[in-house]
Amino acid sequence: DRLVGCALLTRTVARRGSFLACPGGPVLDWERQDLVAAMLGQLRMVARRQHAWFVRVRPFVKESP
Repeated sequence: DRLVGCALLTRTVARRGSFLACPGGPVLDWERQDLVAAMLGQLRMVARRQHAWFVRVRPFVKESP
C-alpha cells in the first residue's frame, strides 16, 4: 500500500536486438532482498512483454562489492 521503489526503463533497438536500460536505478533499498527480488521480477516481466534481450540496471549505490 506504499511506494517502496521505482524504475524508469528506456527501450533501445540495436542490431543484435532490443534491450531495456534503467539509468540511475532502480531506486530502492538494496539492503532488503525481498524488495530487490520483487523489483527484478517486475523488470523481467516488462522485458518479456517488450521482447527485450536483457535489462541493464545502473543503480547509484554508496558501496558495492
